[in-house]
Amino acid sequence: MSGKKNQPSSIDRLPEEIRERIAQLRTNGRTINEILDALNSLLPEDEVPSRSALGRHLKDWDAVSNRVRESRMMAQALSRDFGDKVTSDVARANMELLHSACLRMLASTDDMGEAVQFSAKELAALASAIEKTTKASKVDFDQQLAAAKELERRETLEKVAAAVEETGKQRGISPEHINAIKAGVLGIEA
Repeated sequence: MSGKKNQPSSIDRLPEEIRERIAQLRTNGRTINEILDALNSLLPEDEVPSRSALGRHLKDWDAVSNRVRESRMMAQALSRDFGDKVTSDVARANMELLHSACLRMLASTDDMGEAVQFSAKELAALASAIEKTTKASKVDFDQQLAAAKELERRETLEKVAAAVEETGKQRGISPEHINAIKAGVLGIEA
C-alpha cells in the first residue's frame, strides 16, 4: 500500500538490497536509530531516509511481521489440534488467512480515513495472490480426493485378500497357492 497518491516512499525508492538489510536489522531487533546508523554507513548522505520515513516504514513492517507471526502461531496451533491432518488443515488455514488479508487490504484507509488507492502493479500482485490461493485450494482438494481413493482401494484389496485367504483355507488350498493367487490377481505379495 503506497498511500492515496500512489507515490513510492523514500524507503520504497531505495535499492532492494538496502530494503532487505533494513528488514534484516529489524528482524534482529534493531532500533530505528541503529538502523539509521547502518543506513548512514551504506548510503550517500542525500539518500538516507528521514527518521520519520523510516519510522513509518518500520511501523508498517512490524504490523506485517506481527500478522505473519500470528499466522504461524495459528498454523502451529492447528497442527497440534489436528495431528495427522496437519498438511491440509494448515494449507486451508493459510488460504483463509490470505483471503482475509486481501479483504482487509482492499478495505483499508489512510490516516485521513480515505480509501487507500493501489497501483496497477499492486492490484496485479493481489490478483496473482488470489489466483495462486485458488489453485492451492484445488491442489489441496485434489490431494485429499486422491488420498481418500487410495485408502478406499487399499481397504478393498485387504478385504478381497482376506476373503481369498479364508475361501482358500476352507477349500484346502495350500498357503503357497493362496499367496500365489493374491500376488497374481491382487498384486499383493505375502
